Amino acid sequence: MPAVTFTAYAIAQKVSGGPQFNVIQAFTSLSLLNLLVQPVMDLTIAWTTLSSGLACLDRIQRFLLKENREDYRILASPTEMPTTLLAEKPDQIVKPFVKIRGGSFGWKKDSDLATIKDINLDIMPGELTLITGPVASGKTTLLEAIVGEARIISGSVELTVPDEIAYCGQDAWLLNQSVKENILAFESYSKDFYEEVIEACQLEEDLRYFPKGDDSIIGSRGISLSGGQKQRVVRRLQNSMLRKRMLIQEQALARAVYNRKPITILDDVLKGLDADTYAKCFEAILGPNGLLRRDNTAVILATHNG
Repeated sequence: MPAVTFTAYAIAQKVSGGPQFNVIQAFTSLSLLNLLVQPVMDLTIAWTTLSSGLACLDRIQRFLLKENREDYRILASPTEMPTTLLAEKPDQIVKPFVKIRGGSFGWKKDSDLATIKDINLDIMPGELTLITGPVASGKTTLLEAIVGEARIISGSVELTVPDEIAYCGQDAWLLNQSVKENILAFESYSKDFYEEVIEACQLEEDLRYFPKGDDSIIGSRGISLSGGQKQRVVRRLQNSMLRKRMLIQEQALARAVYNRKPITILDDVLKGLDADTYAKCFEAILGPNGLLRRDNTAVILATHNG
């Protein structure tokens, strides 16, 4: 900064024919510039921080101004909840984990225009339920209705299990923490099962290219990966952004699997994977001997692949 200032001053004086820049003026100016550099830098950084803070406050205000969310689902009381996932006797009736009767759901406030109508659905323990259909056919709306996020217009949604559902949406959400912490998601660490989940979600090969393995910080959107790390992680594919999205999606899927909730909802989570990874993940997680099927989890998978 001082060099640029002195050069500009010298050129201006030369052009205007003013007095020459002497040593006394140079040292005096240098001292003043040294005093001003840090405050100017702080002011620049403060402006950036202030802009970010105002943007955050604006998002918080929009959130607080939203209407209160009302959970329309009928949740079973602790005494009504089943003690076992499957019937102990052949003639024993197994209750569905989720029961929807005459359900019509949408998103707009004070509107009878439903995105999906007259839904009757039973989600049984230990079963894989596929919801298929073209894009924008209401698959996500149905899944959001099960977790109580969509707007109910008519009908009922009843849950016979605790209000704990593992949900993995189309847009993967990650904490600004390590790969391991993203997968555990505040659950207790079980080494054997954790390694099974890593293998089933096809994360082993990716983690080998991180300098710290699953202790590497990947950021909320994977932004903490350096250029070199990205290249090492994605060297199997020429399209590094595609591989990065796959890595994020695989971690979100691993989190849903590791949580071992009675109900796991997967909203087209495999769409961002390549064909080989897709097949391996599906077989290891949702196949007849997959992790979720082995634990008698009720799995709901929405996909546009018929």
